[in-house]
Amino acid sequence: MLAGFVSAAPAHWNPISGWAAAPRPVGSGLTLRGIIAADGASAQFKPALAVDLAPTPSDPDGTHELVLQDAAGVVLHSVRFTPGHQDADAGPGGAGAGPQASLFNVVVPADLTGVARVQLRAADGRTLATTTATTAAPTVSVDVPATGSTERLTISWSSRDADAASLANTVLYSADGGTSWQVIGVDLTGSSMSVPRWSLPGSTHAQLKVIASDGVRSTTAVSETFSLPDLAPMVSVSAPGAGKVFTGEQAIVFIAQAHDVEDGHLDDTAVQWSSDRDGLLGTGAWLPWNADQLSEGEHVITVTARDSAGHTSTATVRIRVVSA
Repeated sequence: MLAGFVSAAPAHWNPISGWAAAPRPVGSGLTLRGIIAADGASAQFKPALAVDLAPTPSDPDGTHELVLQDAAGVVLHSVRFTPGHQDADAGPGGAGAGPQASLFNVVVPADLTGVARVQLRAADGRTLATTTATTAAPTVSVDVPATGSTERLTISWSSRDADAASLANTVLYSADGGTSWQVIGVDLTGSSMSVPRWSLPGSTHAQLKVIASDGVRSTTAVSETFSLPDLAPMVSVSAPGAGKVFTGEQAIVFIAQAHDVEDGHLDDTAVQWSSDRDGLLGTGAWLPWNADQLSEGEHVITVTARDSAGHTSTATVRIRVVSA
């Protein structure tokens, strides 16, 4: 994965980290990636990505091989590996959905300037896919975004290639000055994208990275640091439902969904419940209560979520308590 990249659980495919669960050594590499058909008879390359990783070690027992050749067919580099499989959807009775496509994500040295073609071969020597390399590498730059909107952030970049008609651009965001990276756009063909502001942690030293690829050759650009404001958390009431009526010793369970993009899931003292009739009720994303502990009549129940920066958000629900 990218050095310090914050990835999803290893059971899910990521276009940069693939199925690797453990970090690999930092270096200068090019990630070759793609999909092998479920029947194993064909494959498709995805745009390669420049990454700060060491090349993948060759596995003598690997089921597939990537072979990089120059224009004369001389092998410049080869690596054997075993691809991962996509998750199978459960069928009737929990049975698997059958054969699944395989995904490969292999790092090769980035300094193989003479590469003219890349082949993916099966263990029996069959060529499953071939992609050719152009002569020129892309050029790319990324702008510091304007930060005026609290709803969405527009990210713009410029990528060009002297001998490629179109480029695929992968966009990443860092909230810690480049120590870790969050993928926010993959294989984009335009020159800008818009992302929900709530999906990006606030930072005083944020950065953007754009990786431009012409298929095989790839170039990376990193923006200057910029600031994004820390946003208030998001909170909603899951229970009780609006308009619910409770009586006597009937149980009431107050349940909130509270999340902050910087802090993650909020609970305990970060989530507070109150009634406009009875005042503070307690804290926590899950708070058990009884109807007879509340005054009779209509209550506006308010849940307040507070993040570590002191920002708060609220949500309300109306319920009624009647005498037994």
